[in-house]
Amino acid sequence: MLFLDGVADFVNDPNDGEECFPFVDWLQRLAVKYDCPIICLLHLNPGTEKSRGHLSSHLERRAETNLLLEKNAETGRTVVYSSGEQRHAPILKSDGPCFRWDDKEQMHVTVETLRVERDAASVETARELAQEVFAGRGGLTYSTIISSLKTACGCSDSTAERRFKEMRSHRSIVRHPPNLWALAG
Repeated sequence: MLFLDGVADFVNDPNDGEECFPFVDWLQRLAVKYDCPIICLLHLNPGTEKSRGHLSSHLERRAETNLLLEKNAETGRTVVYSSGEQRHAPILKSDGPCFRWDDKEQMHVTVETLRVERDAASVETARELAQEVFAGRGGLTYSTIISSLKTACGCSDSTAERRFKEMRSHRSIVRHPPNLWALAG
């Protein structure tokens, strides 16, 4: 494996297509000749998701995979995902592996993906909402639940129906015949 940390340092001018295009072609020939991956680290323009110059544009076009690392300053979590210039299966930002620095462990540790964290929050929200709707009451009909959801959330019929589906899909509520719903055990 060849790892080029700061690939722009290997050319005189990353905005000079006459220099950059042959360099990228040479890297690609090396990868094929030695049957090894060549990893190029390239920084984006500050404050944007745009890469720098002809070098980065050509690297993105010719690469098998383009990965982005994005750090959340508040949580310290870094997510790894693929950019739109992906030849095969993309890694969505919500599903990308995540890590953060752990002072106790003195190393980076894996943390939940954004989707898993978001889903966990959705499950908790559905559970809390179900407890509010069913507070002190046993089995309720669908229409009673929808009416209670509209009151509790101050929402429309369609939003109440969506909240009901979330409570059901997250198993916060269960169906008890005949046509009654109750809090899950």
